[in-house]
Amino acid sequence: MRILKLILWSILIACLTWGGAIVFGPRLISSAVERYSGGVVTLSAVEISPKFEIRIPLVEVKPDPAQAAAFVRGLEIDWRYEQHFELAVRAGSSQVEGLGVAAGGGLTIRPQSLTNWSTAQLSAKLDGLRLGPNQASVATLTGSLDLSNLMLTDVDMRLSDVEAAIDSAVTPLGDVSISVSEYALRKAVDAQEFDYAISLPSGVKKNNIELGPFSAYGRIYSGVANIEAEFKGLRVIDRGVTIGAAILASRYDLRTRIFEPEWRIGLSDFVSVNPPLVLSNYSGTVAMSGEVIELVGRADVRKFTLKTADMVLAELNDGEIALKAVAAPNPQFGSVTLDLEGQLQATPSMSVDLSAAMRLDGALPANCVAQPCEAIQARVDYTVNADGEVLKGLARCDGPRCTADQFRHRLETSDTDAFMQNLIQSAIFNPLVLPIAYMELRRGQPNGSGHIVEY
Repeated sequence: MRILKLILWSILIACLTWGGAIVFGPRLISSAVERYSGGVVTLSAVEISPKFEIRIPLVEVKPDPAQAAAFVRGLEIDWRYEQHFELAVRAGSSQVEGLGVAAGGGLTIRPQSLTNWSTAQLSAKLDGLRLGPNQASVATLTGSLDLSNLMLTDVDMRLSDVEAAIDSAVTPLGDVSISVSEYALRKAVDAQEFDYAISLPSGVKKNNIELGPFSAYGRIYSGVANIEAEFKGLRVIDRGVTIGAAILASRYDLRTRIFEPEWRIGLSDFVSVNPPLVLSNYSGTVAMSGEVIELVGRADVRKFTLKTADMVLAELNDGEIALKAVAAPNPQFGSVTLDLEGQLQATPSMSVDLSAAMRLDGALPANCVAQPCEAIQARVDYTVNADGEVLKGLARCDGPRCTADQFRHRLETSDTDAFMQNLIQSAIFNPLVLPIAYMELRRGQPNGSGHIVEY
């Protein structure tokens, strides 16, 4: 009889507790959340079902006036126990003022066991995500949650049908995946330390630029993000340029939100239609200091063709080139100055050294990167060394537009006969053109064994 009474009393206490939770639980939950949040979080019309499902029609988060408010509608908190215990959270339309909105979503937390919540598996999904002009149809996140240290590890995020604002225009990006080794929830972004990877398998198409599959990876530590980006296939349609693959590397300061001045660049299978040029690979740096841009690099030339509208003058295969270019604004004339220095090793016995100074009709160097600028003043000095015999050249244009017919030229050879003979042996120049070039040089002013030609 005593055992029966104990059982009945236990059932009665459980029923009263169960009923009390359903009747008084909503008020207790609302009061506790509002109290512990300092009035920042408000729950409206909380309901608890007989299965202990919690339904909250509206959650309002209103911090101080300097911070954005947030609203979550149709919040439901449920639990289930099959093979594992899981806590499930579902929400309807949600919004963070000034940041973005989501049409709905859900969150599932699965701890190691009902009594062990030190770590848990986390999965989340948001539908109709919109952050300003940027949007994704679906966003999913999975990872491990360390509840004792409030840290996420092995985070994998996937965004579907992404559209992002690039240069004030919305650009489709397709699907985007992001992975992060770990993320401390108590720390700001600039205090984090983790590895990351970003992938855009569909690439990007914008205006006249087509970019193939893109991936970026690196590490964030001490407030700095190391960035290395890879592009598979790049095409600039209006300039007739294609690149098989490209690698860019730099560092980004998360506190100042500024990239470091120097970017490291690697290219392979570079092809240009005009001028006809094929580079098997290129490596170098681009440094930016204020409005000044400096490029330094080396490349292996697979093929270069020098030609007029109807005739090939020369064709180079398997050469090497080194280049340095500095572009800077010229406030005095409202233009851009461009200084070039280059060395071309065409064959083991033939090289070309070039130095050029130009004034372009752009206001800033960056403008001339986005849109080609015309030369309004130029001077080009070059030296061709053919197995020890030298030709020195000068091409000069004083404006107002430096088209090919506006340049004045001066050529000087050390030994015209020997120089032309060495050019023939290089097997680079069109053999039909060399006799004409030889006759033009011989018509110039004699200068020892060489000649001076001006035109």
